[in-house]
Amino acid sequence: MKTKNYKRRGLLIFLLLLFSSNLFSQDYQKSLIDVNDIVKGISDFDYFKAILLEKGFKYKESNQHSEYWRVPVNYGNEATQNLFSQIAIQLSTWKDANNDPFEKSIYIQIRKDLLPDYSSQFHTIVTTYFSEKRANKLESTIHTVNGTETKEDYELIYYNKDSNITVEYEESDKWVKFMFSLEY
Repeated sequence: MKTKNYKRRGLLIFLLLLFSSNLFSQDYQKSLIDVNDIVKGISDFDYFKAILLEKGFKYKESNQHSEYWRVPVNYGNEATQNLFSQIAIQLSTWKDANNDPFEKSIYIQIRKDLLPDYSSQFHTIVTTYFSEKRANKLESTIHTVNGTETKEDYELIYYNKDSNITVEYEESDKWVKFMFSLEY
């Protein structure tokens, strides 16, 4: 009798561990955001918002300059879900004193630790379209992560000579970040 209980407990523990290990490694099942949609969407945010809704993004919040969209991690209550996103997107418009836009941007952050294949594929697509690359010299910055210091002296800027859109690229342990900018 005790042997059956141990087997059941062992099976339950195994299933619980299997479920909990997959909890944070959910794969976003929608197709990649197409770079052509980003290029068109940076000029027409309504078009891009329709693409986001089609791909399962949820509106989160907005302020004077930006709107925030995300693909939430689907677990826990709503308060917990608001803390975590698999993909976060910020749509921003910056205006001058005459209320005329001088820059629009789409900032996309992808959780590399949760969506490694998606982030890698998206990076490949972006760098194929925006194939030119330059490094912008920055003021030296030292980041400390888990006791390891990293010195950052430049950021990568991708561009396409046939487009007036630039892409700033940044990568960390958890995130891959792309900032698409259109200056008027």
